[in-house]
Amino acid sequence: MEFRNKVYLPRKEAEYWVSAPFFMIEQLKKSFCFLFAFHSSYDKYHFPLFELETYKIKIWYNLLNIIKESVSMFSFTVDPDISIELFQQHHKEELYELINSNREHLRRWLLWVDKRSSPQDLEPIIPIWIRNYADNNGFDAGIRYQGKLVGMLGLHYIDWKTSSTSIGYLLSQEAQGKGIITRAISSLLNYLFTEMDLNRVEIQCAVNNTKSIGIPERLGFTKEGITREGQWLYDHYEDIVTYSLLKSDWVNA
Repeated sequence: MEFRNKVYLPRKEAEYWVSAPFFMIEQLKKSFCFLFAFHSSYDKYHFPLFELETYKIKIWYNLLNIIKESVSMFSFTVDPDISIELFQQHHKEELYELINSNREHLRRWLLWVDKRSSPQDLEPIIPIWIRNYADNNGFDAGIRYQGKLVGMLGLHYIDWKTSSTSIGYLLSQEAQGKGIITRAISSLLNYLFTEMDLNRVEIQCAVNNTKSIGIPERLGFTKEGITREGQWLYDHYEDIVTYSLLKSDWVNA
């Protein structure tokens, strides 16, 4: 499937992106029910202990495979250099290295940076991100450039009543100037409007964060207005500017 600016996302991967979480939940329900039913029938049918443990091991092994397969479905290629993938626990060291090596660069605009002082600080957060994805309510994913983790891309929520959402992003200092965020969001927007049939996408930036503001402006977003002193950063308030893009804007561009 050809997307805007020759960005590609295979239809099969796009379908898995939405359907995988629900498939995972249904399979988990079935497997757990079988496990509990089998366990409760142990005394009635007098299965040898080793047979019971063997069945339990097989069931748990299948559960792990289901979870691994379902979560791994969220991964797609933007272009030959850029890919996006959902964060999982085994990424925490790599993600922490991205944050730590860009700490001064990121903390100017992100209040949470100082709260991430080790990979262990990410352990309770990553399951929340995965749960949001499983609930079909946004995601937090890594951006890779030529295989290296260089940034993050987040869908903050999905308001299904109004078919709207909000996008957030960050990029390492060394990866700037290559159009990585612009290309990644362009691919994501095409998916949100054409595959998920959303109607409105917002991006909010600090007024003084000129590099961040350049992203929605390059992608054709409309500047809606400024929230005065809408964000507290360490020792001062920042004005926040809101940009929006409608499905009709994107389709007719």
